[in-house]
Amino acid sequence: MAPVTILVWNCRGIRNKKEELAMRIGNYDIAVITETKQPKNAPIYFTGYKTYRTDNLDSKGGIAMVIHNRLEFDILKCQKDTHESVERLDITIKNFSEKVNIVAVYRRPGIRLSKSTWRKIFTNNENTYKTYYVGDFNAHNTIWNCGDTDRNGENMCEIMCERDLVCYNEDTKSRMGLLGLRLLPNYNGL
Repeated sequence: MAPVTILVWNCRGIRNKKEELAMRIGNYDIAVITETKQPKNAPIYFTGYKTYRTDNLDSKGGIAMVIHNRLEFDILKCQKDTHESVERLDITIKNFSEKVNIVAVYRRPGIRLSKSTWRKIFTNNENTYKTYYVGDFNAHNTIWNCGDTDRNGENMCEIMCERDLVCYNEDTKSRMGLLGLRLLPNYNGL
């Protein structure tokens, strides 16, 4: 199977950006879209893809994983007890000789998370497959090309080191371009 390509995008409301995404999505196998701000009854649909999403009750936040039909995947039980400011979607891709998890995360800004909460975010209790954590963590650190480092960035970085995670950010700030912050374990299977 060819490598899987993943788009990570904080769209800050998808309603008026579906056409833009439709023009680009064909280049990707998975699009992780954070801050969709979609009400539950408003569909997110793209031809040739399945959409798995979580919506915030007040139409703020929200994550959508738009997954190409060629990928076989299972939807995993999402951790609901991480923190009220954290949304998360988990899937396992089954097309590889070794299954791979993709965990999409959106963390609303403005609340400082403890190290124990960051540990929960980067914990996968479902299985022991290789796991990619992608999304918008709203944690700033000069290590991943932010202008400064905040407490969330410090705590997240410490837990990343503890869990042997690496940050892959394509040398862009999370608010520039289509690619956002992506965390990858030390694994190159995708």
